[in-house]
Amino acid sequence: MKNIKIVLVLILFVGFTYWGIEPYAHHVFNPAVKPADFEFSDLYAQRTIDTLDEAEQGAVKEIVETQGLSERTAIAKVERSRIKGLIAAGDLAAGTETFQVCASCHNVESAGIIFASDPSEAAASVDRDKLIAKSRLDLVGANGLLPPDLSNAASIYDEVFLLEAIRDYSAASWMASHTDRQNELIPNKVKELKDANGSLGDEQALSTAEELTQKSIASFNEKAMSNYIMKMPPNSWMDDAQLASVVAYLKTQAKPVSELTPKEITISACARCHSVSYDKVEMQADAQALKEYLGIDALPPDLSMIIRSKGEDYLRTFLNDPQKHLLGTSMPRVGLSEEAQDKVIAYLDQVGDPKKGERFGVGAFFVVYFLLLSVLAYMWKHNEFEEIGK
Repeated sequence: MKNIKIVLVLILFVGFTYWGIEPYAHHVFNPAVKPADFEFSDLYAQRTIDTLDEAEQGAVKEIVETQGLSERTAIAKVERSRIKGLIAAGDLAAGTETFQVCASCHNVESAGIIFASDPSEAAASVDRDKLIAKSRLDLVGANGLLPPDLSNAASIYDEVFLLEAIRDYSAASWMASHTDRQNELIPNKVKELKDANGSLGDEQALSTAEELTQKSIASFNEKAMSNYIMKMPPNSWMDDAQLASVVAYLKTQAKPVSELTPKEITISACARCHSVSYDKVEMQADAQALKEYLGIDALPPDLSMIIRSKGEDYLRTFLNDPQKHLLGTSMPRVGLSEEAQDKVIAYLDQVGDPKKGERFGVGAFFVVYFLLLSVLAYMWKHNEFEEIGK
């Protein structure tokens, strides 16, 4: 009986430490945020029902009544559906023609659109990619950031996000202003404050959260106006149909995301500012120019071990919307589709933890081994003490 009590005490303390203290500490250091939103409903957060036509207003009311969603969420769903319809019906000829404006800065190698000061020289160059990059950078001069190749943009990025990014990248990527996010950010900050200090009252937590959030937003908006606004100008001259036609054209040039490797997607989405040195992926931007552009002393982190330091859950929401975790960060929202983001996380997991599967397998073996050892040890102890008792 005494032995059983000792085991129960051990189980109690180990269980409390493992399921009590550790998760609580994780929760404090990584406050809960809203799940990743792969519909990017905030893109249409400023739309009101009176800006919709009669059919769309009816669709909004039906969603509110049947699904119990807020009017704001319903409007975003209706707008997303409308934009997806425009893309599906996009005029490819018009999209091809309109895209020529984009081709002044962007490659689409899958379509043979390769920006270089001398295409024949680029084709003959041994270091062709660097030559093309240098000639593009010399002309565009986007603070050390190369405009991305758009060959697979329409497959790795959410198509509605891509359309809005073409319309105004700074706004779509949350690099313009956060004033309209106050109602979303303040409750998160209240929860964070109360988790860190359990004795904090509701009113004091709300007041402090409002003050801190407003300061963060003001600081971010100031940076956005000076440094962080992307060098890609808004294409406000394009209407929805023109934008949809450009996205429709890009879809014809893109490989299906299922045919792209996790590494290819990660390079397309992340390697302009980040390295993955463990897999010999180099940052494409000019290091010094990038630091000056971001206003920081250190480069954006190497992603080789990011999965180990942050964890999969953190990356899932962070990639979808970095501002949820780090309000004011100069990293823009990437806009990946859910399938593409899953592949990026899988790649980072494979690079940062290549022995994960093997380790889990060995771990299971050792758990079984120690369970058997415990049984044998107990049987031995019982037998020895039985002899002593006699």
